[in-house]
Amino acid sequence: MTKDCLRVVQTSLDTNNEMALQGTRFFGTSRRESTDWIARSQEEIDDLTVLSLCAIFERRIITLVQGKGRGILEEPPLDLSEQVHAKFVDAVERWRIDDFISLLERYVGRDLSKDTRSVVAYRNWVAHRNPKRQPEKKTEPQTAYDVLTQFLDRIREL
Repeated sequence: MTKDCLRVVQTSLDTNNEMALQGTRFFGTSRRESTDWIARSQEEIDDLTVLSLCAIFERRIITLVQGKGRGILEEPPLDLSEQVHAKFVDAVERWRIDDFISLLERYVGRDLSKDTRSVVAYRNWVAHRNPKRQPEKKTEPQTAYDVLTQFLDRIREL
């Protein structure tokens, strides 16, 4: 929807339909300034999409790994097993995403792990904007979706 809104503004600019922009920040601004706003907004939308995709990806992996710890609940003494499981679940919540990728690399392959790390590195840069840790390249939302989905598909049956 947001991208559609940006397209409407761009179309209004392209057709010199200034009245369609009345009541917006674009009304009365130069074409160049408006075009710059659209470009920055598009980039921000793309970056936030990658950020959101990574958050979903991370939660799914955390849930999968925590689920692998349920087997301990069957081990006697059960009260100790419950405490150990609770500690495990809590500890997994604090793992770094790179720890999960390393743990699962043997199931997804080195190349996909590398691609996933690249997506996560871009996500980290979007989230923190640390100039000392700029990513090698921008990750487009579709690329992030494809890589993260492929990773999840490969571990789904573990």
